[in-house]
Amino acid sequence: IDAKHDGFYVCGYTDGEISYQPKYINKQELIELAKEYQLVASQEIADFNVLVVDMVAGLEKAINEKKDLVVEDINGLEPLYCRKSQAEEGR
Repeated sequence: IDAKHDGFYVCGYTDGEISYQPKYINKQELIELAKEYQLVASQEIADFNVLVVDMVAGLEKAINEKKDLVVEDINGLEPLYCRKSQAEEGR
């Protein structure tokens, strides 16, 4: 996902399993990552060969595949922050 300011949120998958942990990276790191992975996104990313997919359809498919794992206790859910916000970084 293009995070603007030459930053990207990424996660890598191999055979449906996470092989590159969710992370915030810069453009140079994405260039290196693109040598190993096919980039997939919801929109084109300038200067990169990206497979554009419908993220909503993918999310619906993932939900349907995992719906039997749903729990009622939402208090145990925790957000996954890949980096500090722009305000936290003092930009």
